[in-house]
Amino acid sequence: EGANLQLEAIPTENYLFDRWEGDLATESNPADLTMNSDKVITAVFKREPLTMGGDGSQSNPYQVHTLDDLAAIGLEENLDKHFIQVSDIDASKTIDPAEGQRFMGIGDEEHPFAGSYDGNGYTINNIVLNISTVKLHNGLFGYVKEGILSNVRIVNNVDLSKTTDLFTVGKAQTESNEFNILTKNDILQRSALGFLVGFNDGGYIDNCSVQAIVGGESRAVGGLVGINTGTIESSEFTGIVSSLNVGAGLVGINTGNIVDSSTDGRASGQTSAGLVGYNMNGEIINSFTTADVRSGFTVGGLVAHNSGQIISSFSKENKIFDSTGVIGGLVGQNEGDIENSYTLTDLSLFLDQVLDIVSGGLVGENMSGGSVTNSFSAVTFDAP
Repeated sequence: EGANLQLEAIPTENYLFDRWEGDLATESNPADLTMNSDKVITAVFKREPLTMGGDGSQSNPYQVHTLDDLAAIGLEENLDKHFIQVSDIDASKTIDPAEGQRFMGIGDEEHPFAGSYDGNGYTINNIVLNISTVKLHNGLFGYVKEGILSNVRIVNNVDLSKTTDLFTVGKAQTESNEFNILTKNDILQRSALGFLVGFNDGGYIDNCSVQAIVGGESRAVGGLVGINTGTIESSEFTGIVSSLNVGAGLVGINTGNIVDSSTDGRASGQTSAGLVGYNMNGEIINSFTTADVRSGFTVGGLVAHNSGQIISSFSKENKIFDSTGVIGGLVGQNEGDIENSYTLTDLSLFLDQVLDIVSGGLVGENMSGGSVTNSFSAVTFDAP
């Protein structure tokens, strides 16, 4: 009692002392303290400001040089800032499966990314994502809320001739058709995985490309985006997409707009398609796929299930194989509008005496409300 003390708070790496709170209200460090009663004192720290260049504004974005810079975007205080990549990024160390080495996605549903990231034409090479079973949405950017991603280039090594699908979807499994009755709000609760973005909630993705392998057992999986309610323009995916649920080359579930975009490689899933798994009241315009589609029960060369609009789009130079159920060269099930579109997809059907197959060169099943205008198919059928 009555002793005069000097109290010092020592920050850990990448932090700065900010202030004392409680019975010691000062920004001084060290701080003088007289023990004339019991004391409850809290030291408050803050992160060091980013030193990557720029100030995070739209006119002077932070400059991203390294993988550490990229990871720093995920800090809560940076999620509404603006960034520009200024060099190629080697992410090879994320290949190591050791604890903490794989890249943690930027943003989640509680703390979404709402700023902008301009890849500036540079590449992010050999990056491996940490696919969290706790987070609902996973990707390089886990959750984007009205943010902007442009000119992003992700390049991972993919050998389509040697790599097999991550999951094997049994031919005898049945389709629950659960997505056919989902509302838009229901989609928000759906787990999703996309290599660039897990959930694009009203965001804008422009001129982005991904070359990678991506897969998830019980998720809506897209090579570029898992679930899209925003706009994707002039973007592409090349690689392998695999899922035990929805697997599609570009987007797993789309309620937004996809324009001038494409895919190549291979997609597989219980519901699978070369470009989009479920196009639910969304728009697909001037887009195409050359990706093969493997296995699944509801399958389309371009789209598995469409209740939106498909305009001036096509699938060609690709194949649907090892599939059974509802199969269409362009669209598996259609209850929306298809205009000025075509398919040159090869269909190789898996005949099973137990399961019925509904197939069509252009559309497998044109449901109530579905319309097809000025469109055609020129496909080959193989039913061993």
